Amino acid sequence: MPTIANTYSRSVSALLNRFAAFLVLTASISLSACNVRDEVQTVVDNSDPQKVWVFTQINVPEEDGGMETFYYYGRVSKKLFARIKDNTVTQGFLFLADVHYYDSEDDKVHPYEDKQREGELVFRIEDVKRFELLKRAPRTDVKLSNPDADEVAPRETEPTEAAPAKSE
Repeated sequence: MPTIANTYSRSVSALLNRFAAFLVLTASISLSACNVRDEVQTVVDNSDPQKVWVFTQINVPEEDGGMETFYYYGRVSKKLFARIKDNTVTQGFLFLADVHYYDSEDDKVHPYEDKQREGELVFRIEDVKRFELLKRAPRTDVKLSNPDADEVAPRETEPTEAAPAKSE
C-alpha cells in the first residue's frame, strides 16, 4: 500500500521533471528565436540602399566532407558589411549584387552574368571565410597576377585571419 511519503515523493519528482522539460523547451525556443531574429535582421540589412564593393571568399561544405572554395567580388549592404566584420552577426544571409568571379584559368575577374544569371547571389554568412572592403569595382581587364593591378587577389586565408567566434 502506497504511503503518503511515497506518493508525495513521486508527485514532487514528476513536477520537477515537468519543470526541467519546460526549462529546456523555453531555452530552446529562446535560443532559436535569437537565431531567427538575427537571420531576419540580415534580410533587413541586405535591403539597405547604401552598398559597398567587397571581395568574398566562400567555403561551401560538400557532401563528401570536402570543402569547395569560391572567390567573388560584389556589392553588399554597407550596414551588413560592418555587422559581419565586427562579428555582431555570424549567421544569416549575405546578398551579393553585381557579382564578379575570379577565374583561375585566365587569372582574371569576369562578370557573373549571362543569359541565365542576373549577377546576384545569396550565401550563408557562416560560409564566408574572407570578407574585404574594396575601394571600387573590380577591374576585368587585367590579370590579378600583375603587381600593378591594384586588386584583391584570391589566396588561401591563414587560420589567424578568420574572425574570432562571437562570444555569448
